[in-house]
Amino acid sequence: MQSSKHLHLGGQTLVKLAEDMLGRAEGDRIESVSGYSRRLSVAVGTVQKALKELEDLRAVVLQGKGHMGSFVKNINYDRLYSICGISTIIFSLPLPYTKRLEAVATGFFKHFHTSYGSVSFELSYMRGSRQRVNSLMNNRSDGAVISRLAADILIKEGFPIEIVAGLGPGSYLSSHGLIFSGNDCASVKSLGVDPMSLDQTVMTERFLRESGLYINLVEIPYSQIIENIKTGVVDGTIWNRDYVVERIGELNFRELSSPGADEASTEAVLVINSDNLPVRHFIKRNMDIEKVTAAREGVIKGTLLPEY
Repeated sequence: MQSSKHLHLGGQTLVKLAEDMLGRAEGDRIESVSGYSRRLSVAVGTVQKALKELEDLRAVVLQGKGHMGSFVKNINYDRLYSICGISTIIFSLPLPYTKRLEAVATGFFKHFHTSYGSVSFELSYMRGSRQRVNSLMNNRSDGAVISRLAADILIKEGFPIEIVAGLGPGSYLSSHGLIFSGNDCASVKSLGVDPMSLDQTVMTERFLRESGLYINLVEIPYSQIIENIKTGVVDGTIWNRDYVVERIGELNFRELSSPGADEASTEAVLVINSDNLPVRHFIKRNMDIEKVTAAREGVIKGTLLPEY
């Protein structure tokens, strides 16, 4: 993770061309010098110098073919990543507090735990989809796993992110429901909600609309909500059903909707900063979604131990 904005103009052009080359393969025709000049808003001479430097660094070998243009004869992705300042790629994942989330973490770990040439890979874990996306925006991570629902909402809000991979419905969670301590839903007068969890916030708003109940919302960190229900600080919360099934037998639970509804909230997706071309190219070249899914399903079925 490195920004090129503090480099001099020639250095910035070199990095931009290296990013462009990361999306190419041997035999590809590259853009013309004048085309790069217009797109990058630099002089033709600056582009020519940067292309020559890429060749001098043995990152690429270009072959001119007259009026047909220039083509990539040979390409060294390791050197291109080095020029772009990419040595480690970090994905932030949700805290693995359910079996499904353990399965997602295992899928990514099994697939990416080895180095890819000069690029190594790391996983970090943090609560809240907004917090994970903020980590992207602040260049503390290169990818974030959130629900498709959260991704769609954040994109509509104007966040410069894009979905680069989806693991399918049911990969993030099975469904949401109301956890409460009273005898019935009508007894719920207050709900705990973590504003950093976009999914929980959206599903809580939906519950309030559909129930027609007047309920006080109390902001509480996600990890503390259940204890606050048990001690009577709040009456309930909207929660991941998987956690309820696995750990909260003494509290009441009501499904928010029928199975299969709101699939976007149940699917895990990988998002990146839309401007991060090196990471986009890395994922496109190296990520095999079938391998990630196979490991994830192995954990769910019990044929593979969680590892992350």
